[in-house]
Amino acid sequence: MVYAFAIDLTTLNQFFDKDLEKAVCVKKTKSPRKQRASLKSTPPIFLVCKQISNEASWVLQKQGVTFQHGLLGHRLEDVISPNVIRKLSSIEITDAGHGTTDHWGRTVSWFGYINLLKQLGELLSTGEHKLKKLTVELNAPGLVEHMTICHESGRFKCGFRDTMTKALATLSKARGIGEVILRGLNVDEAARAKELMEGPACKFFSLPREIRDMIYEHSLDWSDVSNKLADGLADWPDRTATFPFPLRTTPTVLVVNRQMHEEAAEVLAKKPLNITFPADKTFDDQDCKIPSVLGLIPRRTLERVTTIHINMQGWFWVFNFEPRFIRALANSQALKHLKITFNDHKKPDFLGFPGQVYPDNVLASKLKALTEVRGLETVTFEGDLPVVYTIPLVTIMTSGPEVPLHDLPRPMGINSEGHVLDVDDLERP
Repeated sequence: MVYAFAIDLTTLNQFFDKDLEKAVCVKKTKSPRKQRASLKSTPPIFLVCKQISNEASWVLQKQGVTFQHGLLGHRLEDVISPNVIRKLSSIEITDAGHGTTDHWGRTVSWFGYINLLKQLGELLSTGEHKLKKLTVELNAPGLVEHMTICHESGRFKCGFRDTMTKALATLSKARGIGEVILRGLNVDEAARAKELMEGPACKFFSLPREIRDMIYEHSLDWSDVSNKLADGLADWPDRTATFPFPLRTTPTVLVVNRQMHEEAAEVLAKKPLNITFPADKTFDDQDCKIPSVLGLIPRRTLERVTTIHINMQGWFWVFNFEPRFIRALANSQALKHLKITFNDHKKPDFLGFPGQVYPDNVLASKLKALTEVRGLETVTFEGDLPVVYTIPLVTIMTSGPEVPLHDLPRPMGINSEGHVLDVDDLERP
């Protein structure tokens, strides 16, 4: 009983009564209306201690609130806490406080109701609530024409009809309300809204897994990896300075809860990871450290990807085949398909020197790290690496780790005359 007396929601209508009275006075004097500041406050009973707050909240859930006005010029969240609304058992919206079509400033009055319905629908549809009964009853005589004749006649434009149609559509987003009563509105629209709002809430995990996967498909993408690398290069004028790795962000869908994380990560892992290392000739002449791809994507995430396409538009990017990156590929239980595009704009110049073999020892010493990645289903090479080098490398990478390296073909190089020569890159037992 103490809690029931301590929690008084009737002050809400007192607030709007005073606001309406002030607005009427302003209307009569024709003076500019100044927006009255909202004075939302928490009942002291909720601030005493945790136990009293919990007990009072239980009493609050049994109570209801009545809006005898629209919101006038206010926002719902400014006059009553969204948390309180979600705990109420009943909400009633009436025009008992004043008429909606034949009183002062009917535009402000009417849109106050429209905004109340819209904001209430948005609030109840974006979180759990305890609402068992919702009543909307508008009895203004002048409203009947707009809710009936304007609908039936197919009138091209009616502000009352059209705004209420949109407001009901927004209110209808709410689900799981025990009883919905809509009076004074268009009968057909009210019936549809009632059916929707009294229906069960469609929770995300109640959707079929196929539908959830489609949502994950549109919510996640790997494109940020290449985009962030390009952005970092644009913000890196001094190639001898430390590379400005952008801050990594986690898609929201991966941090909601564990089940959603596992399901979404599974869908994301099936998407091809395309890593594009752009052409940048400034690397040829400067002493700088090549930015690592592991600065853009976590190793644990990399190990869950099934398909990877690495597109290197410059020979210097081969330094990304560092031990940490190679270990991530080699230890991955998910990786099945790997494609490497390697473009080297300096290849013709290099082969112009007599006695040179391509790939040279610098490239080969980095490429040989790929021999640690074994057991893949498909491996594809495109670009400037000679086939006498890539075909044996494909054989090695698609063979099981139990096959000794010395039993597999050896990657070879070519010279400017096209002769196949040994590349001193592989250490064999």
